Amino acid sequence: NIREDIINLITDRPNKILEIGCGKGYTLKKLKELGKAGEIVGIEMDTNSAEEAKAYLDGITCCNIEEILSLPFDRGYFDYIILADILEHLSNPWKTLRVMRDYLNEKGSIIATIPNLRHKSIVLPLILRGKFQYDPDGGLMDITHLRFFTRESVTSLFKTSGYSKVYFVDYPISFKARVVAVSSLGFLRDFFIPKFRVIAAK
Repeated sequence: NIREDIINLITDRPNKILEIGCGKGYTLKKLKELGKAGEIVGIEMDTNSAEEAKAYLDGITCCNIEEILSLPFDRGYFDYIILADILEHLSNPWKTLRVMRDYLNEKGSIIATIPNLRHKSIVLPLILRGKFQYDPDGGLMDITHLRFFTRESVTSLFKTSGYSKVYFVDYPISFKARVVAVSSLGFLRDFFIPKFRVIAAK
């Protein structure tokens, strides 16, 4: 799918953008069409998706990101590196983030989306029924998720991986959810946010 939630966070200029887990390349293709990217490259583990993405991208590597120790680019090459719903699938996301940091320029950013462990769909079944069950159909409890994060541990993940600036761009929540969040002085806000959007810089 085209990730409009990612596209909206990228500045309007011909950026050099790398997407980890780019799928068939649709988001990168859209970024270039909008003039938000001058060069688009991807890394994708699925061979069929990578093959299709070749038609749109300036370059693609088919591999497992966790097996990469370096990239075929100069250090500081990219303006943005996108990791949309990727970090929770990695056995060592800290290592991947440290490797990617070297390829960001001084004003560059990582843009990531990460499921929120404190969402009510996870917390309430756990507290009320002792249920913590993986879902083979996907979602926040996707059976392929290896790591789980809260807002605090997302911040720690990036800070310990060498990023000094970590910002959250929260997804919109409903009016009722906002009322509950305000009434709880913000304590319950994360109960209504299924995933985090994160911008991290050196």
